[in-house]
Amino acid sequence: MSRPLVIVRTVDNDLVTILQGGRLINIELARLRKGDVVVFQAGEVLPADLKLVEANELEVDEFDVTGEVMPVARTMGELDVLLYMGSRVTRGTGKGLVLAVGEDTEYGRVLQQSRERRAPGKTPFFRREYVLVTLLMAPAFAIAFLRPGDHLLMIPVFLFLAALVLVLQDHELVEHWLTTREIEHLKGLGIAIREPDALRRMQEVDIICFDKTGVLTTRRMDIQKIYYAGEGVVRADSPADGKAALLTRLACALCHDVAFYEKVDLASPVDKALIAFAVSNGINVQEELSKRRRVHGTVFQSENRYMQSGFEWNGEALYLAKGDPAVIL
Repeated sequence: MSRPLVIVRTVDNDLVTILQGGRLINIELARLRKGDVVVFQAGEVLPADLKLVEANELEVDEFDVTGEVMPVARTMGELDVLLYMGSRVTRGTGKGLVLAVGEDTEYGRVLQQSRERRAPGKTPFFRREYVLVTLLMAPAFAIAFLRPGDHLLMIPVFLFLAALVLVLQDHELVEHWLTTREIEHLKGLGIAIREPDALRRMQEVDIICFDKTGVLTTRRMDIQKIYYAGEGVVRADSPADGKAALLTRLACALCHDVAFYEKVDLASPVDKALIAFAVSNGINVQEELSKRRRVHGTVFQSENRYMQSGFEWNGEALYLAKGDPAVIL
């Protein structure tokens, strides 16, 4: 009798996994406090400034915080290793002790400085430039007022012209209006501008490079066919029976970079496809991960094009590998 199917739960992006009482639990980001131990894996963005307490082939992209172009390897050393909020974990897993959250983090201070730099200062209503422009227009108004005609009409006309000149003199106001209008126009075309400064600085850009991944593709993968040595090709929707088929499903359930099943939605498209195949064929992935002790693991690296994992259960060892067929063979 096959096991019941497992429903993969989607984890909200505002949830953080912490270690509490020896157990992994998910809490809301707003509840994260100094002193908590955060557990993270590849694909996640660090939610706070952390002191690294455990690392497994960990690499972190800190470009948004430090400007470092390439991901940096982080290992446990003699000195405290610090990880910054806003950095993205590109490889491996780790645990970190929360040192600061929110605006108290290095990333929070960078954002605060950026906001202060962009925020316009409070401008007094009667600036010297405004008074000067009004005085320059006064002679023209006096001449027009002394000429015969409808003098009452001249007052609103003068006030309108004065207001128009004052508005045009305030380049920040005009720039803000034009930028807001352009952002709304682009939004109607399906283009979201997150940072208005980027639109203002487009005239300084000579070349724009786009990465089409995720734009023209959905990044969703499925297992279509399985190739068994000596047995030929089997369609994924009608898998074969026997030990080889069972080991294939177990390999899909266990050989991946998902360290915490609660965060399976952050897995790579390949890992998601493998896990989905195992689930659709009656494998309780969460149960398999919990009852088998992991004794070996090499995370996937683009340079090596493969990963390995080893598990121990009931005194038996199960070693699995996945990657480029040429490398695996």
